[in-house]
Amino acid sequence: MKNENTESVEFKIKAAYPLMRKSEKKVADYVLRNQKKVSNMTLSQLAEHVEVSQPTVLRMVKNAGFGNFKNFSYCLKNKKMPEVKNTTNIQIHPWNTFEEIIPKVIGSSIYRLEETLYAANLKNLKRAVKAIVNAKTVVVYAVENSYAVALDITSKLTYLGIKCFIHSDTFLQRVSTANLTSEDVAILVSHSGKSIDTVEAAKVAQKNGAKTIAITNGDSSPLCHYADIILDTGNSDIKIYGNSIYSRITQTAIVDMFYIGIIVSDYERYSKKLVEREKLVLEKHYKGNEENV
Repeated sequence: MKNENTESVEFKIKAAYPLMRKSEKKVADYVLRNQKKVSNMTLSQLAEHVEVSQPTVLRMVKNAGFGNFKNFSYCLKNKKMPEVKNTTNIQIHPWNTFEEIIPKVIGSSIYRLEETLYAANLKNLKRAVKAIVNAKTVVVYAVENSYAVALDITSKLTYLGIKCFIHSDTFLQRVSTANLTSEDVAILVSHSGKSIDTVEAAKVAQKNGAKTIAITNGDSSPLCHYADIILDTGNSDIKIYGNSIYSRITQTAIVDMFYIGIIVSDYERYSKKLVEREKLVLEKHYKGNEENV
């Protein structure tokens, strides 16, 4: 029997083929017909040639057992999987030591960030930047784990002088969507894209003409149905007892992408704002010898 390191690309893709979605099979068919050509392609180039989204390509790659696009490309070029330590997944067992878990936490974080980079859609990020800087008001919506990321967005945009609000109460979230207009932007953060309160907020916001930006995992969730702009954090996921422990890492990476994008869109203006805000923050710092405080 072939082991993981000697299975061919063709073998692995054909083995997973029956379980793939129609769009993933489209990618698989192209790869099987053009292995040599695909071996020199980037993720974006392959997606463009097949006329599918980058997350669709990544789903095919992962369903075929390659883990990520980097391993997939390596296997195409070298006819075998790279031999690396498995630090991309975390499974907790009663016998695990703390020393064993720590490297896996870091390895998994790095892997998830790489997946987010692969899934990042430059066109959508630019559209998000443009929508935010031109908005009269930006309102951010999220619940549970994603709420911490929503607070981060609100803080960052406020520092840049962009009028941005957030409500922790889900009832007020629903009420605030009724006040949105075509001049406003609603940013909706949900890892699964299935949180009822967040999806309903997107639905009402879009109905009222506001531009809706979804920060979510994948592109086929209920939230995406009501999103004008989808900022995909990558389709990978790790859960421990139902809790997606890496969702905030990838969401924050996306936030940092469009935050920096806003700054460079008008560097003189926004850098000046940040310098001014820094002065205000420094007023809240202890001065002199803190040991005497």
